[in-house]
Amino acid sequence: MVGASPPPSPLPFLYENETYEYCIVLPPKVNSAGIWENETSPLVIFNYSLPLLEMQVVLTFVITHVIYTILRPLGITLFASQMFAGITMSPMMNLQAFRSIFFNKELSIEVIDTVSMFGFALFLFLTGVKMDMKLALRTTKRSVGIGVVSLLSSILVGAAINETFKQPNETEQVKTERLIGTMVEALTSFSVIACLLAELKILNTELGRLALTSAAVGDLSTMFLVHVMSLSRNFTASPLLVIERVVIMFCFITLIIFVFRPLMYWVIKRTPDGGPVAEVYITATMMVALGCAVFTHWVDRSPLIGAFLFGLAVPDGPPLGSALIDKFECFINAFFLSIYVTASTLRANFGNMLSDPSHVKFFTFFFSMTFLAKLIPCCIGSFLNFMPFRDSLAFGLVMSSKGIVQLSHYSTFRDNQVLSETVFTAMVIAILVNATIIPILVRFLYDPVSRKYAAYEQRNIMHLKPDSELRILACVHTSDNVPAMINLLDLTCPTRESPNVVYVLHLIQLMARNSPVFIAHHNHESSTATAKSFEKIIPFYQYEGNNWGLVTVNAFTVITPRKLMHEDICTMALDKQTSFIILPFHRKWSIDGSLEEENNVVRNLNCTVLDQAPCSVGILID
Repeated sequence: MVGASPPPSPLPFLYENETYEYCIVLPPKVNSAGIWENETSPLVIFNYSLPLLEMQVVLTFVITHVIYTILRPLGITLFASQMFAGITMSPMMNLQAFRSIFFNKELSIEVIDTVSMFGFALFLFLTGVKMDMKLALRTTKRSVGIGVVSLLSSILVGAAINETFKQPNETEQVKTERLIGTMVEALTSFSVIACLLAELKILNTELGRLALTSAAVGDLSTMFLVHVMSLSRNFTASPLLVIERVVIMFCFITLIIFVFRPLMYWVIKRTPDGGPVAEVYITATMMVALGCAVFTHWVDRSPLIGAFLFGLAVPDGPPLGSALIDKFECFINAFFLSIYVTASTLRANFGNMLSDPSHVKFFTFFFSMTFLAKLIPCCIGSFLNFMPFRDSLAFGLVMSSKGIVQLSHYSTFRDNQVLSETVFTAMVIAILVNATIIPILVRFLYDPVSRKYAAYEQRNIMHLKPDSELRILACVHTSDNVPAMINLLDLTCPTRESPNVVYVLHLIQLMARNSPVFIAHHNHESSTATAKSFEKIIPFYQYEGNNWGLVTVNAFTVITPRKLMHEDICTMALDKQTSFIILPFHRKWSIDGSLEEENNVVRNLNCTVLDQAPCSVGILID
C-alpha cells in the first residue's frame, strides 16, 4: 500500500503531483493460463490484469466506433462518441457484463487508468510538438483582446455567481469545487479548438485562424494565471517549498531549451534533405519525452507538464516533428485517447445526479452563465471587427467549446478527492452537452464553401483590359515545377505599360502542427520550412531581377492540410485580385517520354481549384 500524501492543493491542474492509496494483491496476477485454465468457468481469466485490460480496450474501441458510426451523420464528433461510450459502460446502465469487466473488486479500473494516463502524457507531448509558439507571439491586437477578454469575463461571472450563492456555513470543499469550476470553464484550450476546427474542416479559414490565435493567447494567459494563483496560495504555507519548485522548474526548462533543443536541431542537420529521420533519433526523442514526464513526477509535479514542455521544444515541421507525428499520432489518438476519455467518463455516476436537486439547479445555472460569459464577448469582439453576424456567432461557439483538456482537469481533481462524485458528474455532463451541441451549431451557422467566390466570376484573363496590370498566382509544390513556371511567365512578355505582378505560393502539406502557417518571405520570417522553401523561391526573385521594372514578385509559403490547400489558393487569388492561377500538372515525364510519376493528390487539388477558383486557371504541363 502506498503512503498517503499531505492534503492536495486546491489548484493542482496539470502542474502538481499527488499520491494515492490503493490496495493491491501480492504477488500481482498479470498473465492467465488461458481460457482453459478453468473449463467450467472460463471467465476466470478476468481475474488477471492483462486479459482484463485487453477486454476493456476491445470493448472501449468497439462501442466507441459503433456509436460514432451511428451518430456521425448527425454531426456528433469522435470525442463526444467516446464520452457516450463511457456512459454506456458506466454504473448507470447497470449492465452486469460491463460491471464485472470495468469494476472488478480487486483490479477495479486502476490498470486502465494508468494506461490511459500514460497515453494522455504522450498526447500532450504531441500537442506540444504541433503547437506553434510563434503563433501566440505574432497575434494581432484583435486576437489578444478576444483571448484575454473571454478569459477574464468567464472568471468574473463565475466568481460573481459563487459569491451570490455563497452560504454562511459553506464548507471548504464546496468553495474549492466552485473555484475549480470557474477556472476550468474559463479555460480556452488551443488543442481542443484545433481538433474541433480540423474535424469541421474549417482549420485554415479566416474564422479558424482567428480562433487559433485567440485560443493560443487564452491558453497561455490561463497557464500563467493558474501558476500565479497556485504559487501564491502555497507561498503562504511554505515559502521555501515554492522557491524550491520554481528553481527546479526553471532549471528543467533551461535544460530543455539549451540542451535538448540544440540536440534536435543537430539531428535535423544530420538528416538528408527530404530523407527520413533515423529510427534511433526518433526512439531517443520519445524516450527523452517519457524521461521528462518521470522527472516532473519525481520533483512532485505532474508528469503531464514535463511531456508537454518537451513537446514545445521539438522543432516543428519536417523532418523531426513530422516524423514523430506520422509514427505515433494515429496510434495515440485512436488507442490511448479513446481509453482516456472513456475511463474518465466511467468515473461519473449519472444515476446519483438527481439525488441532490439543489446541486443540479446550481450547476445548470452556473455552466450556462459561464458559457454565455465566454460566448458573448467573443461574438461582440469579432462582430466589431467586421465579421458577419452568423460568422461571429459561430466563432463565439468555437471559442466556448470544451473537450479532452477540460475533462482531464476534472478527472485529476476527482482522483485527488477534491471533487465529490455528484459535482464531478455534473461537470462531465456539461462537457458532454457542450461537445455534442457546438459542432452541430457551427456546421449550421458557418459554411464557407457555399458562399465563396460568387461575386468574382468576371475577374479573368478574358475580361482583363489590354493595358492593365496582369496579376498571376503561380503555385509550386516541388523544385521540378520552377523552371517551366518561369519559362511560362517569360512568355507573357510584360511591358512597363502592362507589367506583371507574380505571387508565388509554395504549398507544403501540414504534418506536424495543429495550426496552419502562412509565411510571407519578404517579411523575412524564419523557420525550418522557410529555409527549404527559399530554395524554390530564389529563381523567381532572379527572374524579377532580370526583368526589373517589368515584373514584381511576392513569395509566400503556406503549410496546410492537402484537403484544404485549395482554400489558400482561392483565398489568395481573391485577396490579391489575381486574374490568372497557374497550377503544376499532376503527371511528370522522364526524358525518354515515359510516365515517371502520377500524383493523384495534386490531381484532386487541381480539380477542386478549377471548380472553385474566382479567376482564370491554367494547368502547366511540362
